[in-house]
Amino acid sequence: MTGYVTIDESLCKGCALCVTVCPKGLLQLARRFTSKGYQLVELIDPASACTGCAICATLCPEAALRVYRTVKKSLSLRSGQESLSLRSGQGDLR
Repeated sequence: MTGYVTIDESLCKGCALCVTVCPKGLLQLARRFTSKGYQLVELIDPASACTGCAICATLCPEAALRVYRTVKKSLSLRSGQESLSLRSGQGDLR
């Protein structure tokens, strides 16, 4: 399972709670600031290591993070030589 995080820059106040709780260490304070002077958070995940655990979004006091998961489930039904494969796609966890 893989995941990714989006950050609403209009809500993020750079408190860094999400940075401290990410089990993979994929969130960090960015070098950019908002027009109000808040330092933004960014996701650094070149290897797609995010699992979509949503700990970051759960602890964000401003609800600035959205977490998405890609879940791949396969179900095969075989009837003779025919098979059917069902897969689920992305889901918003928030």
